[in-house]
Amino acid sequence: MPEQAQVNIFMELLALLGTFALGLAVGLLVPPVQRFFARLWGSPRSLARGARQAGGRLRDSFRWPSSDQAAEMGGMRGAIAQAVANTLTFRVRRAKTLFLEGQVAYQAGRLADAYGKLTGALGWDGQRELLDDHVTAYHTLAAISETWGDLDGAVRYLEWACELQPDDVDAHTRLGALYSCLGDQGRAIFQLQGALGLDPARLETRYQLYAVYRRSGMAREATEQLRLIKAGEDPAALAAFFAAHGQAHFESHELDDAADDYTLALQLAPDTALWYALLGDVYHVADMARQGLETWLRGLWVTPAPVLEERVLTAAEDPALEPLVVETYRGAMGRWPDRGAYPLGLARLALRQGDEEAAAAYLARAAAVDPGLVEAHELLANLYQSAGLWSQVAESLRAGLTAARAGDVLYRCRTCGLVSAQGQPRCFRCGRWHDFEAVTRGALAAEVSRAESPPPDLRERATLLWGRFVRQLAGPTEDAM
Repeated sequence: MPEQAQVNIFMELLALLGTFALGLAVGLLVPPVQRFFARLWGSPRSLARGARQAGGRLRDSFRWPSSDQAAEMGGMRGAIAQAVANTLTFRVRRAKTLFLEGQVAYQAGRLADAYGKLTGALGWDGQRELLDDHVTAYHTLAAISETWGDLDGAVRYLEWACELQPDDVDAHTRLGALYSCLGDQGRAIFQLQGALGLDPARLETRYQLYAVYRRSGMAREATEQLRLIKAGEDPAALAAFFAAHGQAHFESHELDDAADDYTLALQLAPDTALWYALLGDVYHVADMARQGLETWLRGLWVTPAPVLEERVLTAAEDPALEPLVVETYRGAMGRWPDRGAYPLGLARLALRQGDEEAAAAYLARAAAVDPGLVEAHELLANLYQSAGLWSQVAESLRAGLTAARAGDVLYRCRTCGLVSAQGQPRCFRCGRWHDFEAVTRGALAAEVSRAESPPPDLRERATLLWGRFVRQLAGPTEDAM
């Protein structure tokens, strides 16, 4: 038994020693094994990351520096880098130059030159690196095509602009207006409603939608759009907005739209004489002479101005319209007693009917209230000469010459020579737009004295007035006696 107990004790000691040795071995070996397996598991990621870094460094070694980086380099390396950078960016730089030159040419009115440069710029920048310049070029090319009457081309350019910038409200609005001009009112309404979705407060878009509804006969929808246009807008600014569209439609000979625009403008600002004049011009171009005269006379009754008085005097040459002019001028002479245009107009009508006594009374009143009316002095001098009243003749001629030589600013049409006392965008005689130039009355008289064949109106009258004045200073001739 004692020997067996000793053997058992010895075996227990060996078991304890083995357990200790096994624990020590596990404690020493497990961490390295864990680290080994962890590295083995992450090695593909490390290898991939290392490969990407190596590839990036390789690409950087073959990539040429930018123009700014090349400019900072010195020596031969910098010169070579600058040359290579210039070569690589030549296409974009050429496109940018053509974009700028095309816009400058367009602003200067050289449409063909602008069209060629802008289309060339689009070709150089085929990858559309200059995206904003592309959109601007499409807008300009659309405007040029519209000016040339190529509405299909304008639509094509605006569609490309909308593709590049879907939130371009102006492109969508213009595109809708062009669809309407081409007769596709459905696509026009769809395009304009989409533009309103991008910017519900944009006045131009609502106006174009109103115009499309009106052309389509959708009166209720047009009225609703017009109500939304007027809501919250300043009346004076809105009137100018309508008048600007009226002039644009008038210039493009869209007479119905022009008349509607000017009527809306006058509803908001009924004291603007120029808009009455242009609305009357619209009716005259549309062969509605009486309605045009009524518009001018209505404007004279509200706000007299030379731009209206000159037109009425021209219209009074039509015998069918003469009674209406006489009736209105008699009332206006009492309503506006300080304006000489009304008695002058009545004097011309009296002379046409052979009533020299009434004409003399009207002319004397016109010359008294408005000494600058050269024609009144001239006609009055003719009447005094017929009656043999030479002192009055000399007095009228002196007053007429004083008026002809005055420094008042007048406006002359470069095309037909019409002289007006008020600036205006359109000549009602020849129909030319934006052709008036400012000139003093004295400068006109000086031009007449140097001209061999003076043009009509004020300059011709001034020449005749001067000749009669010189002759009458010497007294009546035998023929006159």
